[in-house]
Order: sequence, then C-alpha cells, then structure tokens
Amino acid sequence: MKILGKYVCKKKKKKSVWFKLALLKPLFLSGQFTEKENELCRTMMAYWGNFARTGSPNGPGLTPWPEHGADAEYLAIGLQQKPAKNLKEKHYTFITETLPRLIREKKDGPVVQTKLGALKGEYLTAKGKDTVVHSYMGVPFAKPLRLAPPQPAEAWAGVREATQHPNM
Repeated sequence: MKILGKYVCKKKKKKSVWFKLALLKPLFLSGQFTEKENELCRTMMAYWGNFARTGSPNGPGLTPWPEHGADAEYLAIGLQQKPAKNLKEKHYTFITETLPRLIREKKDGPVVQTKLGALKGEYLTAKGKDTVVHSYMGVPFAKPLRLAPPQPAEAWAGVREATQHPNM
C-alpha cells in the first residue's frame, strides 16, 4: 500500500486498484498497467492533492506546473511531464479574440444611408470563405400592395433594423 497525501492506492489482485478519488476508480479496475503508467497515476494524484490542499498543484519532486499567463504556458501531462506553450492556439485565439469581435460586429452592424432612410445590417461570412459581407434583409423597395401596380416605399425616420426577414 502506498499513501500519497490523503489518497490511498491499494492493489490486491489484477483487477483491484482502488482510489479514494472516485473519478479514477473506473479507469483502473481492469487491465494491467506498466510501472510508468502507475507512476503517472501517482503523479496526477500528487498534483491534484497539492491543488486541493494549497491551491497550487506544484510540490516537491514534481515538474513545475506553470501559471497560465501572457505566454500561454501549460503542463503537457503524459508518461513524462513537460511545460509547453500555446495549447490549441487557434482555439484560444478564436475564443478570446475572434468570437468577441464577431459578437461586437453582430451587435454593431454596418449602417448605410438610403434615399428612404438609414438601414442597420449585419456582417456575415460566406459559407466556406473568410470574406466578410454586409447583409441587409427586409429592405422595402415598394409598398406592399397585392396585385396592384407598384408604388415607391415610404421613407422612415431613424435607423431601420435590416438584420432579419420580415414576417410574411
């Protein structure tokens, strides 16, 4: 029996590895594991135990887990742990920069002035392209007269929302 912090690893038989940490239990109930895999288990329990006790995963004998900051450092965990940078950099950039910009642009869409008044549209991208286009929907070009000769639409005051199709 090995005691790591407040977690206990006990191996009785081939399929009997128990941890007090319930999340690990299903991972270790079947199969044989190499000594390196068992060491990885003990290392992870040490990181988690340190974090639970102190708020920092770092401790004696462990590879230092860098704090996430401007350098986008993280700890690559495997049979050997090593600090690295820019995990899923494209995903991180999308979540922290691209998505907020798209939301801002959606909220603050383009406004154009027409003869009848101002229209507020939205920015869209064409499917499969990176090109951004200005979109204006539901723009009135004529009065809605059924089966009658067309007449010009009436002007409006203020800025008209043109971000969705009108009700039919």
